[in-house]
Amino acid sequence: MSDKELPVLIYTMGRVSSGSCSIALGKAGYHRRHHIHILNEDWRDYSGAASPATGMTAQQEARYEYDRKVRREIIDTGEKALVISFIREPLTRNMSAFFMNRVDKKGVDDKSPEGMRRAFLKRYPHFVPLEWYHREFNKSLGINVFDHAFDPQVGYRILETDRFRILLLRTEMTNEAKGAALSDFLGVPVEMEVYKKSDKYELKEETNELYREFKKEVKFRKGFLDYLYDSEYARHFMSESEIEEIRGRWQSDDAAQIPWRTGPDTMSDDD
Repeated sequence: MSDKELPVLIYTMGRVSSGSCSIALGKAGYHRRHHIHILNEDWRDYSGAASPATGMTAQQEARYEYDRKVRREIIDTGEKALVISFIREPLTRNMSAFFMNRVDKKGVDDKSPEGMRRAFLKRYPHFVPLEWYHREFNKSLGINVFDHAFDPQVGYRILETDRFRILLLRTEMTNEAKGAALSDFLGVPVEMEVYKKSDKYELKEETNELYREFKKEVKFRKGFLDYLYDSEYARHFMSESEIEEIRGRWQSDDAAQIPWRTGPDTMSDDD
């Protein structure tokens, strides 16, 4: 079986720009591609994602049913597959998810930058990117990505198991560099661009304006940034210089102390 006949799983946490990868692979002739986020329903429940218990929209139910179908037909049958997983630095990834899933879809009472900072810290599950590989990816595929060195200067790493050939790559790479990594992994030319998906994945204009103002104005205390960037996830996939640059951009201990979510039912003492 040629690589183009193998299923390709674009298997990643949300809000890491993986949708453009799916479009690029389609243009490169990979038609058995599956863009998925959750194969382990224990993680869905743990992370606080929409579930039958908390209520789901028809769109969310269709999304999860698709993930279940991929699990039944590929993972549970033992079929070999190619796997692509994007890695994004945790703060801006969480910001993007908060504005898409909370502000855009549900709204917030206080739309000032400080009001949204408070909602972001207290309501968003900040543990999601830090634990996604251990609780979701590693369990579903039977591999621990943290056992394999990752060079942040290169920006991607290819891993091999008996069943899976896996590409881990950083979202922050340029489109040209991501295309080169995908081409190396697949053995065919792939051109990465920023493709516009359907409107359901785009922020409303009002939310976009709030997001721009939020990023311009907000700062976070050292304790919160320590939580994100002293994590195994950040230390494994990011360089010290990148982490220090991010701290310089976002840190201010003049910011008010607000606890943040560290688990499904747990909060930090303060920051």
